[in-house]
Amino acid sequence: MVWQPTDTNDASTRRTYLQAAGTALGVAAFASGTAAASDDGCEYDVPEKPDDEFPGVSPLRVIDEPGEYELTTDLDVESGETGILIIADDVTLYGNEYTISGDGDGVGILVDDDRGGGASDVTITNIYLNNLSTGIDLFEPRRTTIYDVVVKHCDIGFVQDNDTASTVLRNNEFTASRVSLGVSTNTTLLNNTITEADDAGLTIADSGNNTIVDNYISQNDGPGILLESTGLERIALNEITDNAGAGIEFVNTSDSNVGRNTITDNGGAGVDLDGGSEDNLVLDNDLADNDEPCAVEDEASGNFFDGNSPACDD
Repeated sequence: MVWQPTDTNDASTRRTYLQAAGTALGVAAFASGTAAASDDGCEYDVPEKPDDEFPGVSPLRVIDEPGEYELTTDLDVESGETGILIIADDVTLYGNEYTISGDGDGVGILVDDDRGGGASDVTITNIYLNNLSTGIDLFEPRRTTIYDVVVKHCDIGFVQDNDTASTVLRNNEFTASRVSLGVSTNTTLLNNTITEADDAGLTIADSGNNTIVDNYISQNDGPGILLESTGLERIALNEITDNAGAGIEFVNTSDSNVGRNTITDNGGAGVDLDGGSEDNLVLDNDLADNDEPCAVEDEASGNFFDGNSPACDD
């Protein structure tokens, strides 16, 4: 069921945000604080949720049953609110190119496996998120897929943590909205654009065994990619260019592979490894026109460089 709390703030513009697309529910639309008619003329009252049902989160809409759902109009998120909270397995959310937006605060979509009956096997697609504190937040789910989503001017465009696993991000656009993977494994980023963030474009921390392939990462105010206390990362075939810091910065990161990337025109080194980064492979990358091709602290050990242009000295 899609729960819709009563809204006393301009209800005329904050209603009918989710429509159940699955035939199992048989409901054409839900309207905030009113009844909605289905195709057979029956009325369905929208139940209210008490304010203390979700401590620390003030969701406008909650998906707590499996099924397919679609956004049917734009959704405005105010300070401290979450646009859509997903706490059920096997959910697909179609955005239909509608926008969840805020005033620089609030969360667009929260997928939280810790609050209900699970939140794994969730798919989110074709939605716009703008001017929020966080666009999409994943907390502990498994097998989330996010594709064809546009996120702009959010402090954090996408974040996942607390043992989140097997996420796929593909064909998404993050503009002035950084991406953060924390305490997570087996995530795949494929064919995304990450630009103009006010820090590192992509941060991977306290994680492992993630795959970053065929992404465009550019014009971020820090490094293009920051790897911090992580390992077994695979980074290949990306274009990482024109970032203020290094193309890829390693901090206490080991056993990772960086290969066949175009890492050019960055303000720092193409690849920067600190003294705690060991046993990494840096192979066959284009490292032209960076501050220097590679920067490797003396304490770093076991790192192997080959086939890069210009060549790196280990």
